[in-house]
Formats: sequence, C-alpha cells, structure tokens
Amino acid sequence: MDQITPYQQWLEDITAKLKPNRKTVAQLEQYLINQYGAQPIILSKERLRFIEQEIILRHYSEAKNHKIPMDIAAYTFPLQAENATLGTFTLVLERITEEIYQFDFAVAKGQNTSPTAINPIMKDILLYQGLSQEDIDKRTHRFLHYISTLCYYNDNTSDYIA
Repeated sequence: MDQITPYQQWLEDITAKLKPNRKTVAQLEQYLINQYGAQPIILSKERLRFIEQEIILRHYSEAKNHKIPMDIAAYTFPLQAENATLGTFTLVLERITEEIYQFDFAVAKGQNTSPTAINPIMKDILLYQGLSQEDIDKRTHRFLHYISTLCYYNDNTSDYIA
C-alpha cells in the first residue's frame, strides 16, 4: 500500500481550500496598467522568437513545424522608492494561452534592491491571475505556477484561499 508523503498531503490540503478566481489576460493587462503604471513595450525579434519557441514547446509540441497563432504582449514598469528607481519589472504575456511567459526584474545601476521590495509585487501579480476550477481539477501548468507562488512566499492564508 502506498503511503501519502507530507508534500502530497500538503498539496491535497491546499488544493481543497483553493477557490476559483481566474482572471483573463486582458484583466491582468488592465491591472498592471492601473496598479503599477505599466507601459507596453516592443520586444526584439530575437526575444520574440525565443518566446514563440517556448510557447510551442509548452502548449503545441505536436505542431513544431506548423504556424501557430500567437498574440504576445510585453509590459514594463519601474519599482521606485524615495524618488529613486530601484529597478524595472518586465512581463511577457501570451493572450491566447493566457499565461505569463517571462517575469523579470532588472536592478537599476547603483542600486542594491532587496527581495523584500520585489517579492510583494511579484506575488501580487502571480496570484492576481487566479485559477479556474478546471486548473485546480486538472492541475494545469497555471495551477502549478500558482501553488509554487503560494509555497515560495509561504502564504496559505491569503485572500486567494477559502
């Protein structure tokens, strides 16, 4: 008889408490603009090609040699404190699969930015996306990303859990 590991039990316990609250990418984009003053940016051809390849590998592995429709958007916004820019966040989103593909923070030159300044914003955005009941039931990539965020930030008492 197989025994359930502490991790499996934790995963079952937290999954039972999750409440569906999935947001669309359009809602996320508007949230980024309203909450953080995010601005759209144009990606270089090389970076765009890299993102497209990642999307194909993650979602369309059976269609490697076919043209897949994609709608990629990127946003950037600064992290500021005391009239200084500590660094810049950049997010790359794909509207069809409704996922964040890259979420980066670049520290501004001459700044020593601590994770305590960055983490609340990363957590807020990653959890804002939410989950559908299907994500929870099927344990999709979005579910795993969401659970990883809760685990990383040690937050199983947030507004995102019943």
